[in-house]
Amino acid sequence: MGKRQKKAADPAADNKIEESFFRIIIKFVDDAAIPFENGAECYIRKLGYPLWSDFIEHRLEAGLDPLLQAIPQKQVLAYVATAKGLDPAYSPPNLLAYFTTVYAQEQDAEASIAHLQKCPLVEFAYIDQPSSDSSTADPPFQRNCYREPTGNPHYPDQGYLSPAPIGIDCEFTWPRSNGDGLLGGSGEGINFIDLERGWTLDHEDLVALQARRLYGDNRDDSNYHGTRALGVVCADNNDCGCIGIAYCLNSVNVVSYYGTTRPDAILAAISHLGPGDVLLLEAEINLRDGGGKYPIEILRAEFDLIRLATALQIIVIEAAGNGSNDLDAYTTTIDGRPTHILNRDIPAEFRDSLAIMVGMAKSAVPRYRKTSNYGSRVDCFAWGENVWTCDSNAAGATDMYTETFRGTSSASAIIAGAAAVVQGVAVAKIQMRFSPRRLRAILSCPCTGTPSADPPVDRIGVMPDLRKIMRGPGLNIAPDIYVRDNIGDTGETPHQGTLSSSPDIIAVRSPIADPQAALGEGSGTENRKDLGDPIHAGHDYSLYVRIRNRGGTEARNVSVTVYWSEASTLVTSDLWTLIGTTVAPAVPAGGILTVSPSITWPQAEIPGAGHYCFVAIIGNTMDPAPALADFRTWELYRRYIRDNNNVAWRNFNVVDSEPDPVIDPDYILLAFVATGFPDLQRNMQLSIVSRLPPQSIVHLDSLSAFDGAKPLYESTAEGAQKTGWWGMQVNYAGATSLATEVFEAGAKRAMRLRVNIPADARKHAYEISVRQSYSDTEIGRITWRLQSPLPDAISTKVVK
Repeated sequence: MGKRQKKAADPAADNKIEESFFRIIIKFVDDAAIPFENGAECYIRKLGYPLWSDFIEHRLEAGLDPLLQAIPQKQVLAYVATAKGLDPAYSPPNLLAYFTTVYAQEQDAEASIAHLQKCPLVEFAYIDQPSSDSSTADPPFQRNCYREPTGNPHYPDQGYLSPAPIGIDCEFTWPRSNGDGLLGGSGEGINFIDLERGWTLDHEDLVALQARRLYGDNRDDSNYHGTRALGVVCADNNDCGCIGIAYCLNSVNVVSYYGTTRPDAILAAISHLGPGDVLLLEAEINLRDGGGKYPIEILRAEFDLIRLATALQIIVIEAAGNGSNDLDAYTTTIDGRPTHILNRDIPAEFRDSLAIMVGMAKSAVPRYRKTSNYGSRVDCFAWGENVWTCDSNAAGATDMYTETFRGTSSASAIIAGAAAVVQGVAVAKIQMRFSPRRLRAILSCPCTGTPSADPPVDRIGVMPDLRKIMRGPGLNIAPDIYVRDNIGDTGETPHQGTLSSSPDIIAVRSPIADPQAALGEGSGTENRKDLGDPIHAGHDYSLYVRIRNRGGTEARNVSVTVYWSEASTLVTSDLWTLIGTTVAPAVPAGGILTVSPSITWPQAEIPGAGHYCFVAIIGNTMDPAPALADFRTWELYRRYIRDNNNVAWRNFNVVDSEPDPVIDPDYILLAFVATGFPDLQRNMQLSIVSRLPPQSIVHLDSLSAFDGAKPLYESTAEGAQKTGWWGMQVNYAGATSLATEVFEAGAKRAMRLRVNIPADARKHAYEISVRQSYSDTEIGRITWRLQSPLPDAISTKVVK
């Protein structure tokens, strides 16, 4: 058994500036094409910019070198490409445009920053801020993951392992040889890296990890800190010292930012991790101006590398910092104005790295926040004092232990262990790894966490309760709720089949007495896509949304929000108008079709009779719905409609196949809008897909000319006059594709189909669609079902 020794905390050491020089971080504009090599100032000198020439000749003291040097340039680009494929919301900067140089005096560095900000090639530049430790994939190693923890002498002292409300209850997840616990519940299958400055990797409670320092130098006077963090996360389950939360990880390694930079160290860690693995960032920023301690992502280069990691689906645990600062109030200057990059309540300014940010609180109940930073950006918390773990010193002692690990350092290590446990169980039980966004939602969910003493004041989230998260003897942590895009949709992503034909968004003229019996599982209507009543002015309508859950646990308190849009081929979010929101109390696991409570669409808010598109968005705390802002750029929208099952469109209308003698005695008129995307013009293609009987006639008309169209005329007393419409006849069966053409940003082209079905064929139902495509991929569709007579109101039929 190791010696019980306490090592006094050294606050002064925590606040040391680790470098005697002042480092400048320079981000060139993305298209600057600066060679990614040391001595880049030689290339820039040749460009002949006067401001740069002056800077290089009179202000540059050292070489201008790439910031990121841990891996080759091609590998950086490969990671970015992979990340864009894995994360539809990832919009990366040019990471190869980051450079750095150093100065001996702070005033010289500041003067250079002021000069650089005037240079047209520079996007931004800043003086790097010093770090402190945030305290006041390799081959698997073989260990016994089913050993009882009681052989570890300090195990009884590790209260943070205990059941809630004391601890996170990882004892519940640990697998035992008698079958208790959960397979994967000690982190099996997950790789882990701790990023900070120093460790004693041959400590008696860590040596079995076979951990390696993959990058950077070991700082001997920081050995104690890294040793402590590893002890909390993954100390061996043996007969000495303490036990780690995830003591049976697949691999454990470390990366140091000592001797390099934090962004470069993060990149090095990324190169050794895969989707679902865990990266712990044990660092905080000490602002040079005395402004306090903050999470490292306040610096843009650190943020960009963290965001690369999360886009690659790596779970990043980040210390919130020990400054007692309100992160919501923190601002940095972007485009000349103060910006609240850490304030979730200001979406237009918030910058989300998708890291899980960790605060800390007292170890005793009631658990008040201590010196932790706080605010809406902080996701969860854990013990920030009295944490028993491994310890070391500058001499590299291998048998020391301490109960003084503290701050957001100890809290972040606890949450990193919890993240690894949840991922381990997910791998073992359902053969999947949660994304950063999903795992963050799980660990920060109030429904499965222990609150602090005064949540509105503390503002540090909840402490995860692994027993509640796991929900019993099997893994039931992950509801996966979805609304179908089409009859064959099973919730898998990316979606297969047509878009905009959801059978699960239903508008009826009168409320249904028992919507679950009428529309839910076992009703006989599960796979009907023609449910719903035509929209007419002068009536309230009730809207119902049907939901399935293909996850492992019941989804509770599912928010259901429905919007309407005019009938259009591409239903972008700028066209949506809110109808209302309701909450489905429970959606059971097992794929049982569940009907939401009704949402009333008041007659006063209905523009009039016509065809409408409905959009439904669902979500709860365990399976969050995306924010509307997530759809407002083209690339995000294009991926999103294929890669997310929380949103569905119903752009499907049932229309009488008998022409209206008042409007047009010969043709059914089907009006719609063909739209461009809000941000930029793009080349798109329209296709008409018809399934009509022989001798049917179909015309496509537009108020603007298009390839193959001719002007339409009408007879008047003065002779034939142009109507303003352009039109062409299209196939009554199969597809007619128009030429690809430019759709301007925000375009709204008024169009219509004119359809005539032979009278003797109108007793059957037929369909006709207009499909919009981009790069040979369908991104929108509107469909009409033509039948006569129209079906009775669904609300009338289902109550009989």
